Amino acid sequence: MKFQPLLIAAGAAAVLATAPVLAKTFKWPSASDIPTFDIHSQNNALGNGVHAAVYDSLVYYSSRTFKVEPQLATAC
Repeated sequence: MKFQPLLIAAGAAAVLATAPVLAKTFKWPSASDIPTFDIHSQNNALGNGVHAAVYDSLVYYSSRTFKVEPQLATAC
C-alpha cells in the first residue's frame, strides 16, 4: 500500500482547507469611539488602551523586576 500515506495527507489537507477560521471580532466597549489607529496622532487613555491591545512593542517595562525587557526585540 504505497498510496496510504498519500491518501492520509490528501485527507488531512482537505480537512484543513474546509476548517473554519478561528479569528474573532475585536470588541471595545466604551462611551466614545476610537479616535484613530495612528499611534502617533493621539495621546489619551482610550487611544492608548486600544493601541496596547492592537500593537506589540519592541520592549516593555516589567512591574515585577522594574526593568525594561524585550518583547519583540531580541535583546535590550
